[in-house]
Amino acid sequence: MFKALDKRFGLNYLKAPSYNTYTNLSATVKSITTEHNLYQNGQKGMNVKVSFDVSGMKGKTGICVAYFYFENGTALNDYNKHYYTTDGKVSSSTKYTPGWDNTTYTDLKIFIPYSELHLGSGKSHLKAKVEIFDNNNRSIGSSQWTYFNYTYP
Repeated sequence: MFKALDKRFGLNYLKAPSYNTYTNLSATVKSITTEHNLYQNGQKGMNVKVSFDVSGMKGKTGICVAYFYFENGTALNDYNKHYYTTDGKVSSSTKYTPGWDNTTYTDLKIFIPYSELHLGSGKSHLKAKVEIFDNNNRSIGSSQWTYFNYTYP
């Protein structure tokens, strides 16, 4: 039927739709900051706030992951498998689903309870980094480090 329409009207109905021309997914992190002493679901913690641009993800759900380290670069270890990576390090994440082919997020928040940093008493000098993944768990962008101090009474 489409071949007959193509011949009759000189159009190509069999070609792929052109509404999404992005074949390469990408994300550019513009900034990350931390926001401290917040409560979520009764737990005291912090947000890692991310501003980024993403392309080619319209209607697809990706994930932003924050990884936590000591200032010297040693990753924080997880001990209870609540906020963790597959190799047992501390992380937290938030999903995102852009509504447009080119989307800007100015304040995406990734919350982590302070108890999930698994730190002892005293002051710790820490840093965090954010990685942005597409709907197939492929990294499409990452941030620079953001540094912060945490004091446990």
